[in-house]
This record gives sequence, C-alpha cells and structure tokens, in this order.
Amino acid sequence: MSRSSVTRASSRFSRRFLSQLKANKGRIINVGSIASFAATTGGVGYGASKGAVLLMTKAMAVELAQLEIRVNGIAPGLMITPMPLEKTVLSGDLVEFDATPYAGDAYFKDWPKTLDKVAALNPKVLVPGRGAALTTPDEVAKGLAGTRAFVVDVYESVKAGATAGRDLKVVYQETIEELRPKYGHWVIFDHCMPFDVTRCYDEVTQYAAPRIWTAERDIQMWKALEG
Repeated sequence: MSRSSVTRASSRFSRRFLSQLKANKGRIINVGSIASFAATTGGVGYGASKGAVLLMTKAMAVELAQLEIRVNGIAPGLMITPMPLEKTVLSGDLVEFDATPYAGDAYFKDWPKTLDKVAALNPKVLVPGRGAALTTPDEVAKGLAGTRAFVVDVYESVKAGATAGRDLKVVYQETIEELRPKYGHWVIFDHCMPFDVTRCYDEVTQYAAPRIWTAERDIQMWKALEG
C-alpha cells in the first residue's frame, strides 16, 4: 500500500469515527512494517511508505492525545506467505537454502514444528529468505531438510554444552567447530553463528523468549565470544 493510501485511509477513518472514539476513549492502531525502522536494498518506495506510517502514527498520537484517544502502531517483520493457487510459499527467513539461518530472535524448539507446517502445505515452489528459489518438490524438500538439520544441530550442541555446565564462550567454540565441516561453506556462516548460539544458549538456560538486541548487547556479545 502506498504512503498516500495509508494517510488517506487513516485520516478518513479518524474523521468518520471521531465521535465514537472520543466517547469511548478509543484506540487507533496503524500497521507499519519492520521497514518503518530499517532500510533494505531495493526498498526505496516501500521503506518510504512504511517510514511515513511511523511518523504519521506519532503525529496522530500527539494530535489526538488531548481527546484521550490513543494511537499506536505495530511493525511486523517477515512472515510466511502461502499462495495456494500457485502451490507456492514465500517463506522469508524461516527457510534458507545453502545459506546460514539467522536465529538471533528465534525459538529453536518450535522452529522444526513450524517447518512441518510448511511441508504440510505441499508447496511445489518455495522462495527462501536467502538462496535460490526452490522450483520443484524435491528442491523444496531439500531446502526444508537443510534448514531443519541446521536448527536441530545447533540446538543439540548448545544444549549438551549448557547441560554440562560450560559457559557461553566455550559452548560457542565447541558448536562452531562441530558445525563448520557441515555448514561452514554456507553464506554468512561466521556472521550468524555468534547470534544463533547466543540465542540458543539463552533458550536452553534462562530466557525462553528472545531478548532485544541493542547496540550495547551486540558489542558485548562480540567481545565475549571473539575477544
């Protein structure tokens, strides 16, 4: 949806239902995107429209606060998009092909179950987050299997190390050494592994849900693992 479409729709909605919103101290929720905050290659038009949604939401919140009407926004990230008529699935980063999954915000125990649900859609074509499009059922199965194997291997290695009482740095070193022969040729392996192992270590020890990655935490992680 274009920037002008979003602003027109939100403006018309606010005017049309202003009396009800005032009477009930209502809320308006605008839907943006992760692109409201982060630029991507080839995303000039899309990023501009989603950035506009973010600023529009803030401006509406200020303007309508005096009427006790709350205005908030949500910014979804990548999500799977099934296209049943075409037997095609756009998987986002849920599935990668010959590329290392970034799992810094993942739920490792749940990931394989989600891959099962994708497989149950019986797609003939799957477009992964990274890597070539998978254009036959055999290629789709291979892509799903490769991603599953990586996720399971990381989880089992990290869990074994954590259960044995080893700290994050040691577990990271052991896991990357164990997985490199099988996955080291995958794109961005060395970049993703620190985030993947750190998140997995969190999950099997004390943080069931992903923690927010801040700039400070990013620096701390690199120093702890690679310093």
